[in-house]
Amino acid sequence: MQCESCGEAIEPEHRFCESCGHPLIESAVAVTPAPAPFAKTDKEKEPEPTYASSCRCGAQSDARDADGYCSVCGLKFDIVTVASAGRNHRETILNNTFVAITDIGKRHHTNQDDTGISLLPEGTGATIAVCDGLSSSCAAEAASEVAVAAILDALIKHAAPSDASVMRAAISCAQAAVCTIPSPQGAIGEPPATTVVAALVNGNHAVLGWVGDSRAYLVGPSADDCRLLTHDHSWVNTVVDSGEMTEADALASPFAHAITQCLGPLTEEDGSRSPDPVPSILELDIPAGTTLMLCSDGFWNFLSDPAQIAPFMQAPDFITAARQMIDYANGKGGRDNITVALYCPN
Repeated sequence: MQCESCGEAIEPEHRFCESCGHPLIESAVAVTPAPAPFAKTDKEKEPEPTYASSCRCGAQSDARDADGYCSVCGLKFDIVTVASAGRNHRETILNNTFVAITDIGKRHHTNQDDTGISLLPEGTGATIAVCDGLSSSCAAEAASEVAVAAILDALIKHAAPSDASVMRAAISCAQAAVCTIPSPQGAIGEPPATTVVAALVNGNHAVLGWVGDSRAYLVGPSADDCRLLTHDHSWVNTVVDSGEMTEADALASPFAHAITQCLGPLTEEDGSRSPDPVPSILELDIPAGTTLMLCSDGFWNFLSDPAQIAPFMQAPDFITAARQMIDYANGKGGRDNITVALYCPN
């Protein structure tokens, strides 16, 4: 038998569908099912958890036994859960302490954000990337996807030493990758383009790199422990930093959401190729008990003060915290795609 509402298989004696809560007999009293992180269809079932491609000791997947343990060191391979409803909503969860979620929001027809997270070999740290494809460009979703893949690949290959040069090189790889994306035939708009914010964490030492207005924050247990780490490549920051305008006046301008740098093959007014973007780099030590958060503007646009992030961290785990952040942005209207990644090295 199948549920007439969602199509899930059901048992004859069940009064409600276990997947969607739909009443299965006329006498059943309708109930409101608990919200799921995303809607599942017949063709898009939540996949089974999978294992990381390498053990924290550096052994590759061929050293993993049937129960998931490493035959070299005896550790269990990290569990990687990727729950996906296509491009619209994707959750990547590593051991409940390293989480990234991207969501389409309420207003857009496609999700032009993308994100990726990965543990470094031997369990020494992690790589994180969040990209926000520019809506004014064609193939924006391809730009963000390609940029995430390129930057994580470069960071994993060259993670030691974890310094500014490694991050600059990785962002350069992402820039080159985005520039290879062909514009769709007859496409209207700028060539494929995206913002990026990325982190390479070894122990408690982090190297951040960004282009555009995707951001990184440090989030502690209290409001006083929360702060913005990145400085947007934006029109607002340009005119405020130069003293040309006050922040209040700049934010009231129609150019308030314009960015001044992004990844992609942009051109000047005379048709010549624009110079490659110059990423901003920041090296820091992450205090014990503090979480590193990367996000797109679909989340941070609703937070005027980093202290507003602290209440989310009262959730019982990172998964719940990240989901609550996505729900918060959607509850505010979800006018943009929303992406949040959380990682605590301690």
